Amino acid sequence: MAKTAPVSQYRWIPYSEMNAEDLSELSAYPRILQKLLHVRGITTRREAEVFLTQSGSLYDPLDKERGLKNMPRAVKMIWDAVDRHEKIAVYGDYDVDGITASTILVQLLRKIGAADTISYIPDRFEEGYGLNKEALKTLSERGIDLVITVDCGIRSDAEALYAKELGLKLIISDHHEPGETIPEADAVVCAKQPGDPYPEKNLAGVGVAYKIAEAVLEARPQTGFEARDWTDIAAIGTVADIVPMTEENRALVKDGLRRLRNQPRYAIQALAEAADFRTSEISTQTIGFGIAPRLNAPGRLDKAGLSFELMMSDDLSTARKLAAEVDQKNTERKNLTAFIQTKAADSIPKEHIPSVICCRDKEFNMGIVGLGAARLSDAYYRPAIIGAYGETETRASCRSIEEFSMIEALDEINEKWPHLLKKYGGHWKAAGLTVENENWDEFVQRINEIADRKLAGVRLTPTRHYDMELTSAYADLDLVALLSRLEPLGEGNPEPLFVFRNLKVQWSKRIGKDMSHLKVIFAGDGGRLIDAIAYGQADWYDWFKDHDRVDVLCRLEKNTYRDETKLQMQIIDLREAH
Repeated sequence: MAKTAPVSQYRWIPYSEMNAEDLSELSAYPRILQKLLHVRGITTRREAEVFLTQSGSLYDPLDKERGLKNMPRAVKMIWDAVDRHEKIAVYGDYDVDGITASTILVQLLRKIGAADTISYIPDRFEEGYGLNKEALKTLSERGIDLVITVDCGIRSDAEALYAKELGLKLIISDHHEPGETIPEADAVVCAKQPGDPYPEKNLAGVGVAYKIAEAVLEARPQTGFEARDWTDIAAIGTVADIVPMTEENRALVKDGLRRLRNQPRYAIQALAEAADFRTSEISTQTIGFGIAPRLNAPGRLDKAGLSFELMMSDDLSTARKLAAEVDQKNTERKNLTAFIQTKAADSIPKEHIPSVICCRDKEFNMGIVGLGAARLSDAYYRPAIIGAYGETETRASCRSIEEFSMIEALDEINEKWPHLLKKYGGHWKAAGLTVENENWDEFVQRINEIADRKLAGVRLTPTRHYDMELTSAYADLDLVALLSRLEPLGEGNPEPLFVFRNLKVQWSKRIGKDMSHLKVIFAGDGGRLIDAIAYGQADWYDWFKDHDRVDVLCRLEKNTYRDETKLQMQIIDLREAH
């Protein structure tokens, strides 16, 4: 008797076809590359040339017509502070974007003569995100003259006025959306503020910090170093913050990856040893899954200063010691995330998965609840809200799905039941909120009522868009080399995915410490053999015994084993062949 096939995890949807005009514009490129470029919004020869070849900075931050608003003022303030030997504080955020932005500006300022420059990164648990008055008071008492924010401050109206009261000079640099008013700082550098002509609106916080470094050194060039020396740091923060991997972001990351591979800093060498990757093969995936989680971990569990010290380290021995500590924090972070995921999953009614998965617990770490919510949302394809249950209030993180806007739902709750949300903010797929403990149950009821209404009749199955269907004849290392021209990959420039149909399962084997993965050899056209790996999908092994023809949704990569390099399919999803 044939076994029942494991359920396919995704809906497979192809991207739109190219029209004749786009085909003509991109005719200089191989047909597969034409389609891959078209999928990514590249439709002209000029756009393709920029996309495929340009790296480094694309725009002058001091350009009179389209430079960053207020940048000349910020640069003058910085050089005046250096000339007067004033004390400067770089006020960052506790995530990777903030840490890397702080690293760039602190290193720059010390190199140009501001030897007393310090970093200030607020405590996630005691101070929360962004500028706060107590921190500004502390900095003033320590004799700081100039505060430069990175990755925060664009909505800190009251704090900017307080800085003025204290006699602090304040430069705000940020990349987030401004509020109704712009803070009354001495200079505000943010491409998203009204009237800013800068062409790249999607820089990460570290990208804005990099442009400040570029402008500072453009105003007074220095011997022996240039802003481009920091594109490696800019690349790490840009990838970690999941901003669009297009235009100037993409160009900066491309140059940064080259530096990370060819001239890795001590911090990167030490992280590579801790995370077991080769610096010569660093990619956006390496940053996203190997570097960024480790640099984020200390700020989630305790204080982000540890990661900042690592990025600033100037000898390998110190970097290795700090990287080991960071790696240990990351192990703790993974264990705490798994604990939250397991405990929250156990709370879900077996007979009915609610429209919004909600769970809080006194044992949940406030710095980890967002990761737990993301895991639950991915596992069940439902919006998830996970909270740290405190003495008087619950602070929660929300993660959502394409079909449900979390911020719209929270806005509706705030409008209809204003007593429920003490504080909230966010966007479509991610948000944060604070609820008085006695209001939690009603909040859960209301958010589920909204979700029940908005998701009625919606098929809650995640979607994966694929670039094109290919026959197995195209599956070779030449195609992998062609795909590498699309790197760096990320938001707005997704990894290319392909569908191969009617492949024959020639051989399969469960692998891994817990035997949860599956190694497969497919036979394609003409009996050609193709290696494949399916992570976490070993349940297909028994089904293969009775069904040897499958359709495969996959990414393509090269795999080197015992000095032999082959193409490998990394299987995302499988179906019985149609």
